[in-house]
Amino acid sequence: MDVNRHVKVQASLQGIRLLYAVLVILLSIVVPAPAASAMAPLGMYRAVQMAHVLNTVDAGLEPVLINGRLFRLERAVMAVQWEQGLMDRTHIDVDGGMLFAYPFPQHQSFWMANCLIDMDILFLDARGRIVAMHEMKAQPLRGLNETEVAYHARLPRYTSGKVAQYALEIQSGMAGKIDVELGDQVLFDRARIAQLTR
Repeated sequence: MDVNRHVKVQASLQGIRLLYAVLVILLSIVVPAPAASAMAPLGMYRAVQMAHVLNTVDAGLEPVLINGRLFRLERAVMAVQWEQGLMDRTHIDVDGGMLFAYPFPQHQSFWMANCLIDMDILFLDARGRIVAMHEMKAQPLRGLNETEVAYHARLPRYTSGKVAQYALEIQSGMAGKIDVELGDQVLFDRARIAQLTR
């Protein structure tokens, strides 16, 4: 009984995803072509929409386009996820990492507590534009005789400089490999992410 119900639910979900994919494609045909200067961002945004539709296996991942490259990032949209971040990880996939989303723009400051590997961080404003980026280096872990206060005090801070609503942590060196620059537009479904953030 439970197996049959599961199969029916999965079939229904597949049907909904297929219908949504068809609607996105029809929308791309029906909507009038925008001016040439707007074509690239619009095309990339539709690619993000399609990636989200097709991203059925890894439900906890968010499709994000950074300088034309598709990433599938874990979402951090609540306090417990913001605090944990990518602590204790020994590897980040080439298209992996984490998207931190906050309820409103504010000055952000990150540090590498209990982080075992280097990583890049991109800070984004409310519109998804890069306002700061850093190469964050793994630091020696807390010593046996080191207080937690002393440990956190010695960790370098990586700040957004300007107000930022999002931060992306990706594989170390990746920002340079894909030629990311300040002011670049990062594309993902910000409206949907805003509904998840709390």
